[in-house]
Amino acid sequence: MRNRFIAGLFCSVLLYACGDPVEVRKDEPVKRLSLMVPEIEYGVAIDTTAPTIRISAEIDSSGMLIQPKVWFDTLRLESASVVNIEADRSLPITMIDSIVDTLCKGKDLRLVGKASGEYVVVPLHGLHRFQPTNYIHGLFENQYLILHCNDSGLQFGNKILSDSEFSNWVKLFYGNAFNPKDSIDFPQRKAQHNTIVRLMQEGQAWDESPRQLDSPDSAVYLAAYNEFVNRLEIFDKVGPFYSMDLALFEIDFAPQTTWGQALQLFSIHFAVQKELRQSAIRYFEERHANGGEERKPDLTEEDLLLLYPDRLRWNKRMSGAIEHRYDVHHLEIKQHVFPPPPEVLPAEIDGQDVPLD
Repeated sequence: MRNRFIAGLFCSVLLYACGDPVEVRKDEPVKRLSLMVPEIEYGVAIDTTAPTIRISAEIDSSGMLIQPKVWFDTLRLESASVVNIEADRSLPITMIDSIVDTLCKGKDLRLVGKASGEYVVVPLHGLHRFQPTNYIHGLFENQYLILHCNDSGLQFGNKILSDSEFSNWVKLFYGNAFNPKDSIDFPQRKAQHNTIVRLMQEGQAWDESPRQLDSPDSAVYLAAYNEFVNRLEIFDKVGPFYSMDLALFEIDFAPQTTWGQALQLFSIHFAVQKELRQSAIRYFEERHANGGEERKPDLTEEDLLLLYPDRLRWNKRMSGAIEHRYDVHHLEIKQHVFPPPPEVLPAEIDGQDVPLD
């Protein structure tokens, strides 16, 4: 009797399995999960000890996105200060924005991608040392720039930038800390020439300024003074140089811009920043190799941050691995400038765009 029951049950399962497959799909649509991280230009080694938020795309049988699926370890996430974000490249960046806003307030991010087949991360840091200031009501018109990214690509003014053009644009934006004439389109360094005369004048102003170390703004005061001291040390190492003041840019992403597009742009910016800081080190080495003077202490990470500070903002965070400790007055901007003024747009000759490089 028992054997006949098992045989009958087995036949029922076979009949169900051999039924009309169309009917099965109607009741239970075919779904799959995708977690293909973006292919990017450049990143640094991933910290596998940091907690990871994984955001998969749930896709139906027609290839349409149904919803994201999010996995993370609640206890590890709550106690962490740095979080890896591993998301499918096809997801809209607005979904990533929402998840990051909800789960990662006050945390530093490491955005996971693949470069040359290896998992790497692009870092962005939160602003931990100071609350954003509120006394800036506007900037020079070409100091705060907004680029727009949508299905057509990355747009600046009326020009669509390719990846290589965006890389050149970032180089022009940051300019050359030792020869700013090559970045005339972005004159954010012109008034910030650190010569011995100007530094002596600033030092005299600090000597004559009242000390209010017990005021609510004492941390900002000390940070500004420390930046002055840091500039003195850089001058001693490399001579006159230019520092940036208030220059910022961010990318305004259209809602359906994919995570893959966005992370590639962050990666390109990060790669340019690394090259600029390496160029400062080369400049320092060449001065000592050709000058014959006593070797000065090496440029520190703090020096490099002052020469080429983090200036790309996204999701209330700044580009880079650590917060720029000084330069605190740039954190909040009340006036966004777009479209950009004509002097920062490439000119056209005979209807042809002039290359940015």
